[in-house]
Amino acid sequence: MTSFAHLLLCGWYRPGTGFTRVLQALLPYFLREYHITWVGVGYRGAPTDLAPGVRLLPTNLTGGDLMGAYALRLNWDMLAADVILVLNDLWFLKHYSRELATVKGGVPMLGYLPLDGRL
Repeated sequence: MTSFAHLLLCGWYRPGTGFTRVLQALLPYFLREYHITWVGVGYRGAPTDLAPGVRLLPTNLTGGDLMGAYALRLNWDMLAADVILVLNDLWFLKHYSRELATVKGGVPMLGYLPLDGRL
């Protein structure tokens, strides 16, 4: 049996929106190598399994943590990620870098900002 690495995916979960569509399109490819915890920015429901190997967690349930970055830092040991992917607007990516800098150790983190329209 193959043991998959754990991908901590941080990005919007608002079905029908652009960033969510991008992440949903990437999930089948990620699932070839990872089991995934999706920290769903904008999602305020109960933790749920979106698909086999994909767990969705809410953010900002009590306010003050719009992007979920503080919760990631506070729950880092429980999350036990092998790699982190953050998809958001450029100006929000720094929140994750700042909050995780002291706890993530050698866990690689990649920021992704898809662009649309004319460049």
